[in-house]
Amino acid sequence: MLEAILLQTFPNLVTPPTSDYDCTSKTTSPLPLLAARKRNIAPKKNKQERVRTPHKRGKASNAQKTLPKQPVFSFSFLTIKEFLSRLSTKAAQAGQHLTGAKESLQTRKHDYSKNALQKLSRATTTLHTDLSAITWKPGPPTTDLQILFNAGVLGSKINLRLLKGPAKYTAILPAKRAQLLLTALPRKRVVSIIERLSEIRIRLAKKTYDTPGVLAVIGNALAQRGVNVELIISNHPDVSFFIREEALPLARAILSTLLKQDIAQAKQKPR
Repeated sequence: MLEAILLQTFPNLVTPPTSDYDCTSKTTSPLPLLAARKRNIAPKKNKQERVRTPHKRGKASNAQKTLPKQPVFSFSFLTIKEFLSRLSTKAAQAGQHLTGAKESLQTRKHDYSKNALQKLSRATTTLHTDLSAITWKPGPPTTDLQILFNAGVLGSKINLRLLKGPAKYTAILPAKRAQLLLTALPRKRVVSIIERLSEIRIRLAKKTYDTPGVLAVIGNALAQRGVNVELIISNHPDVSFFIREEALPLARAILSTLLKQDIAQAKQKPR
């Protein structure tokens, strides 16, 4: 009651600061503080004490505005018409680029073929018939070499082609020698046998061998007429095409036209 009478008599009286409220507050009326002290609850702040911060979506608060600006990406929004216009322009540019690249590739391919055809006329051809190709799984290296040397597979005038890979070996040799190799090899290790093979060996000059597209011209000429090439071995300055013997007459006619020479009269060396 005394406090109420004092407040009515002296309205400008300010209650000395206590530990229950902030002395820096601009509030001039201690009544809410006294009532809150009696009820042991937190006092309510007056409207003047409330600090309002904007919480609008998409806008930063006052505290965030004071922070240093971070680098952000700027996006420009296009209308549908502008987007379609730019897209059509890019597509047209890409089409021109692809068309030009395709034309340049065709031109280079034509030049390669033309140069290769001009130089192939100087090649010499040799035929080898009655060959076989045997493929087997490798064993210990010394064992396979002993088989080749000790079983009579290698004769004094034999040109053996041995292709060694990580998973299999392939030997191309005359049919008589191939039978000796089959007898010496364990049957479980034999993978495949190709009999009645013919080799068309084309000897090229150094400049012809180094001309891009030479092998492609010969291979395409045979494939377009249905000649299946079983194996190609290139060893400078020779290129060997291995085909079945039944396809040999057709391959001769094709290469005679391509090389501008009579392949039928080429030296035929049975092994």
